[in-house]
Amino acid sequence: MSSCDLHSQEDESPRSVLEEMGLA
Repeated sequence: MSSCDLHSQEDESPRSVLEEMGLA
């Protein structure tokens, strides 16, 4: 995972990042 990707996803939907991190 890249920091840029995380920032982009966080900006769009922070919950998505948490869900992905929890699932991943």
